[in-house]
Amino acid sequence: MQFIATLALLQIIVNMAFGMSQTDSITTGLQPFVLGEQMESSAREALYTYEALYSGGSAPSSTDIAALMKSTITSPKQHFQARHMLRRTEILCRLLFGPEHESMVALQSSCVRYSSLESQLHRQAMSQPREYLPTIILRHVSLHMSFYFQRIKLNPNAVFPSLADFWDDLLVDGNWERPVPPQVLSQLGMRPTGAVPPAGSAAGGVAVPGAGWAVPPAEGAAGTAPTRMSNPNFNSIFQPYLDMHSVTCKLLKDKIVEGALPPLPPSKGFSGNMCLAYRTCMSNCRCVLDHVVYSTAEYQPLLTWCVSHFRAA
Repeated sequence: MQFIATLALLQIIVNMAFGMSQTDSITTGLQPFVLGEQMESSAREALYTYEALYSGGSAPSSTDIAALMKSTITSPKQHFQARHMLRRTEILCRLLFGPEHESMVALQSSCVRYSSLESQLHRQAMSQPREYLPTIILRHVSLHMSFYFQRIKLNPNAVFPSLADFWDDLLVDGNWERPVPPQVLSQLGMRPTGAVPPAGSAAGGVAVPGAGWAVPPAEGAAGTAPTRMSNPNFNSIFQPYLDMHSVTCKLLKDKIVEGALPPLPPSKGFSGNMCLAYRTCMSNCRCVLDHVVYSTAEYQPLLTWCVSHFRAA
């Protein structure tokens, strides 16, 4: 297993920028996604560029500096790739914080459990595409690490998470599967569930971070086979509206189009609005990029909309 200390990684360490700038920004912070395998040729090229820029012959431009310091993230397609990224994170924490630090201990334990359960993971039932699983595992670690590094700035006695809850939930078939946000999939060059690549691009090609993909085609379009999707993180605050069988989401959305009802609140997943129907929705939903995890607080605008407008008349 190679471990090349890139300039971007050294910059993260020097600046002590260990937390992610946002929960979906996997190009920032000290986390597994920035510790994928690097090609030696790319590392040498970056070193030569760095030496040329700072040799005194010419002043580097801001564009040159930004290119050198930009983190490269890796999409873990296989479990061994994700395990190696997790292992590099453990090694780095050992070097930065010491062999007895709780972060190193938690990461080491997580690596061991990952290895022991890998054969079982290939048979694990999922509501998302199976190729998302390595990303789901690494995202669980990255979120907990980022939260710890941000919290420790305010509380020096903050405790590093054990990371064991994920593996425990997986073993007992608990609520372990968290939907991967479209922003994360876009940064990894992966296609969101039910979405299609933009016109003229190759399927599965690298997407522009944050841009997402074009809305899915309408039901019945050639080449599509819509399937029903269940929200694994359905919030019970919407149960009363789910029980209103006399009111359908289609009826309400038609009223929005007609101007009889105000628009739904904006989505945090893309530039459109929140999905009103995401309890059991279709994979070709035009708001599929909104099918991400929301906290109860983040759901308050939608709850307020439902209290005022979710009714037949």
